Parts: sequence; structure tokens; C-alpha cells
Amino acid sequence: MDDKNEDDATDNCLLDSALRYAELGYSVFPLLIGSKLPATNRGCLDATRDASLIEQTWGAAPYNIGIATDGLLVVDIDGKSNPWLSSEDDADKALEISDCPIAITPRGGSHRYFKQPPADDGTYRNTASEIAPGVDTRADGGYVVAPSSNLTNGGGYRWLPSNDIVPVIDLPMPPDWLLENLQATRKTSRSSKKNANTDDAKPADPIPSGQRNDTLARLGGALRRYSLDFATINAALQSHNITRCQPPLDCDEVEAIAASVSRYEADQISTGVIENAALKLTKRNTDKPFPSDLLRPPGFLTEIIDYNFAGANRKQPVLALGGALALMSTITGRAVQDELGTRTNLYILSVAGSGAGKERARDVNKDLLIEAGASNLLGPEAPASASGLVSAVNLNPVCLLQWDEIGRLLHSINGKHASPHLTGIITVLMKFFSSANSMFLGDAYADVKKNIVINQPHAVLHGTTVPKNLYENLTADSITDGFMGRLLVFESQDAAPDYQDPLLANLPPTDNLVATIQRWLAPRGGNLAAINPKPTIMAATPDAKAIWISLQQFCLDRERDTDDIYGSLWARCGEKARKLALMHACSREIQEVDEEAATWGRAVAEHLTSKLTIVGSRWIAESPYEDRCKRVMRYVEDRPGSRCGLSDLLRGPMRSMPRREREEVLNHMYDLGLLDTFSEQTNGRPRQIIRAPSGGIFATKNQPAGNLNGVL
Repeated sequence: MDDKNEDDATDNCLLDSALRYAELGYSVFPLLIGSKLPATNRGCLDATRDASLIEQTWGAAPYNIGIATDGLLVVDIDGKSNPWLSSEDDADKALEISDCPIAITPRGGSHRYFKQPPADDGTYRNTASEIAPGVDTRADGGYVVAPSSNLTNGGGYRWLPSNDIVPVIDLPMPPDWLLENLQATRKTSRSSKKNANTDDAKPADPIPSGQRNDTLARLGGALRRYSLDFATINAALQSHNITRCQPPLDCDEVEAIAASVSRYEADQISTGVIENAALKLTKRNTDKPFPSDLLRPPGFLTEIIDYNFAGANRKQPVLALGGALALMSTITGRAVQDELGTRTNLYILSVAGSGAGKERARDVNKDLLIEAGASNLLGPEAPASASGLVSAVNLNPVCLLQWDEIGRLLHSINGKHASPHLTGIITVLMKFFSSANSMFLGDAYADVKKNIVINQPHAVLHGTTVPKNLYENLTADSITDGFMGRLLVFESQDAAPDYQDPLLANLPPTDNLVATIQRWLAPRGGNLAAINPKPTIMAATPDAKAIWISLQQFCLDRERDTDDIYGSLWARCGEKARKLALMHACSREIQEVDEEAATWGRAVAEHLTSKLTIVGSRWIAESPYEDRCKRVMRYVEDRPGSRCGLSDLLRGPMRSMPRREREEVLNHMYDLGLLDTFSEQTNGRPRQIIRAPSGGIFATKNQPAGNLNGVL
């Protein structure tokens, strides 16, 4: 059976299973394929037994299956040999908990299905390790993953042949001793609430994705400060995870948080728990250079790059590629799209130090468009206001915006005293990006003559800046609102490339370069083309479609596995890959997106998205404490050999910190393995050295590490 037939068989199996469960009386809802996470915003609240809705949902795309446990009581036992099953007083109890439908989980645990009996005061609730370690229950408001589902990290759910699923009406009642255990946990919970003086208490706020790890780490740190042990902290965090986290984390991940917090002595847990911030900092070592085999895509793009190099005082291959893509994006504007409506509009930032040659690509684009008689496509070189930007694109719907020092613009926009006419620029850019295949509707004014509507705006951004100006002015909001996810950031890999003969700087463009630009800009589609353009649809070949499907799952996995704000950057990786693949195909002047184009587009998008997550995790802080930690980390890493003297650090980023805060920051970073400290012998007094690990491993181990207490 080939791969396609296997995929079709899997899809049909999931649909058939979902329909079977509904027919037996179970309410089902879709989970992300390969995952336990809901595929809908409301999760188990969207569960249904409607066969037509199930066919519509699972017929449109493959989904894992979740069974809502309202009206059920499912006992979730972790592991193949959980001691709870073998430590009962007599064998009858073990048999009673096995006389029911049993689903085997990928890790060898089991889900045991019972009908939920009437409760004396409402309904049964979800529990986590309250009956016994590694034993959870799911009842009203919960769900379990149903057989036929598979997890990406290995293994599937299956029914035990001797204990297959039965209709809900035929489910057995839980054994009395199990209900007594559950009732005991309920009474304990009610007693705790009653004694907590919560006459007017409100339910605890939910913990959304992106804040779960950090919040649970802080809760665990607070418990550890009261000398509570691992088992107690883990049980509390598991309970909070089930009742508050949306969606809940995997139990193993919560256990890892509890274990991490529990390793501290009680008096070392400070009010500024930075476990999550420290984990983000460790991402710094995964950065990789731009793959050299991706720098010269065939066809027109490489012709632009070669022209760039011929007249450059300093060659910058990565920036030359970014500039060539910006020009290609402009001349193909409103001319082509893929089957999903993806257009070729790109937002590109070229980043390099002062004097490194970042202006060359900008000048090349300007010269080529002027030489081709298309200077009208050059937009304003600096935005004075959001309304001015809208007016410029309204005048020329295909518009190349080449903005120098865009980092300073971001500072002006994000600053405390930003002018209102500047703050709307980012919002307008995001709307242009998403409206390229539809309609941009401007702000509404009382004077309707001022209302602007732009059909299929094609704004291309090519900004240049130095690294510090850009990265210092990125904010967490720029990630969560989607602006950063729309960017392709091309950063120079050579801060000071060699000079070449400046006499070559004024070479005229070749006739072929100019002719290609003019050919792309030639009128097409009749007299109404400028008003209502009809772009050519460049279909993807079957091989290219397979790459897009694989990339979609890859990005979902990255987004799901990254429990912080940077996971959202992967949500737009697929869209950027399709845009880049269109560029590759247009450069070669072919009429479809083939495997070569899709492979290149995916590789570039993946690399730049990964780079963006690293940049964000290194520079963007979600709290003042995290900002202090990251400033210290960057300072040490940026010194030769990723090391510096303690005195240098105290005169640098820690200059304004109180002494106690210095000790707290450095000791936590030392304990977490982010920094190392040792004494270096000199001609005079020993010198205290701080160093950062290389690739997660300390560069040398010949000096004993010391604690920083007392040396500040």
C-alpha cells in the first residue's frame, strides 16, 4: 500500500470510529492530528453525537478523536505496572476495576470507562493523582483521547480485545470502594474551600496557553518556600493543570516543573521565580548560519544578486538575497497567486551593522526600477503617518516601501510618548499584508470622500537597520499581535566583509535585467486589469502539495511544543514558505510551483522562523525580572569567548541593580547552568570570571565553580 492509500485508510478509520462512538451514545469532538490537544477553541464543549456534523468534520481533514466525559467516569491509570493496581487488599478489587471497557494508551497505561452514578451534591469532578499517584479521573468538563487516535511522538490508542467499547447505556457502575475514595477527595476539597474564608470567592482565573509553564512554576515555587516536598507540589500542580490550564499540559511536563522547583532548598526560592525565563534563555545555542545552498536560487533572483555583487563595496550574500526577493515580490505584485490565494507580497528586514553594506540591496532595487521605467512603484522612503502610508498605497496599489533604520521607527512607535499618527503604522502594515488577495478598507470618516478602499493592495516592505535598534524595540505584543510573524529577517553573517574595487560601483544594469522587469510589469488582462486584476494561478504539483502537508504538521508540532509566545511564530511559517516558493517559480519563469520551489521555500521559511524565535527569546522580556536576566546573558555571551570579569558585569548591565538583586539574578542563572563562575589567577589578586556555556556545555571544566554570594 502506498503512502497515499495508507493516509486515506487512516482518515477513514478515524471517521468510522468517531461515527461508531456517536452511535453508541458517546459525544465526540476533534483533536489535532497526532496530538491530545483540541482542534476547536471550545474543546470538549463542541462535542456532538450528530452523525452529519461528524462526517463534515472528519471528512474535511484527519483529526484525532476526543470523547467528552460528561455523564461518564473514566479512570486514567498511568504506566503498565502502576502499583495502585497491585496493592489492593484483595484480588476482587482489581477485578472490579477491570470489568469495564478498557482503552490502552500509547505509554502502556489504560482508560477504564464507567457510567457516572448520581452524586449527593452535584456531579463528579476531574482529579489528578488524588486517589493515588498516577491515577486520574475524568468526569464532567473533561475528556479522554479515544482509540484509533495516534500521537506524533509514538504509539496509538486501542481497545483491549476482551474489554471493547459498549453503548453508554450498558456501561457498568464504578465499584463502591472507588466511589468512596472519590467521595473522600470531594469532602476534602469542600472542607478546604470552606476553611479558606471564601464566602465571596470567585473561581480561579484560567491559565491560557503561553502562560501555563510560567504560572505553574511560580505556584510550585511558592509551595516550595513552605518546605513542601515533591509529591505534594506535583499533586497540587497536576490539579491546577487540570482545572485551570487551557488546554491542560501533559502530566509528564507538569511533573518536570514540580521536579525542577523541588530541587531547590526552601530558603533559595525567591519571590521572583525565573524558571520559565531561564528555560527561554537556553534557546540561545540553537542559532545556525543561513544555509549557503539556499543563497542563490536559480533564474532572475540570482541575476539580481550577481548585479548587486558586481557593484558592491562589500558583498553581503544574505542581504543580497533579501533585497532580490523584495524586488521580485514587487514586480510580480497582483500578477500571480497559488491555489490557496497566497500572493507574493513580502515583508523583509535586512539587518547588519553600520558600514557593513546593507544599503547596497536597497540602491539596486531603486536603480533597476528607475531604469525599467517603473519608478512609480517606489513608495515613500519614510512613513510620516499611518494615513500617509494608506494614501501612498492607494495611489500605487503595487508599492515597494524601502525604509532605512526601521529599528528607530519601531522605537518611535513603541515608545511611551509615541505620537498617535505613528502608532497606527504597524496596524496598517498588517492589514495590507492580509488583504493582498482581497480588499483593504480604510478608516471610516464622516466625510465619505475621505474613506479609502484599495482592491488587492500589494505593499512590499524592505527595511534596513542595525541589530541593536531592531531587537531592542521588539516587544511581546509584536509577537502576539502577529506583526513579527509576518517578517522575514535576513541578518548579515559578516560584520566587516572585505572591500572590493569601488570603481565597479556604477555599473549599469544588464539589458536582460531591465527586460525581465518590464516583461513582468507589462499590462495584462485588458483595460480593467488595474482596477480589478486577475492574477495567474500557479498550481502546486503533487510533490509540492506533499511538502505543504508535511510542513503544516511540522509547524503545528512546533507551535504546540513551544509553550510560550514564540510558538505563534510558527503559525505563519507555512504561508511564508508558499510565498517564497512562488518567488522561486517566478524566478525560473515556470507556470507551476514544483517540488524544487516548494523545497527551497520551506527551507528558507523554516530557517528564518527558527532564527526569529531565537532572536525573540534572546531580546524580548515578558517581565522586568526576565529583562534583567536577558541583559546579563547577552552581555556575557557577546564578550570574546563568552566570558567577562565580574567587575565588568557590575559596571555594565548590572550597574543600576541593588546588591541583593545582583546576587539573586546571578545565583539563579548559575544554579540553572546558564552561567558559570570561577577564579582566574593574575599577577595580583585573583579575578572573578563569569562565563556562558557553549552549546549547553561549559567550554572548560578545569576551574572549580563557586557560589556568587559574598563576592558582589
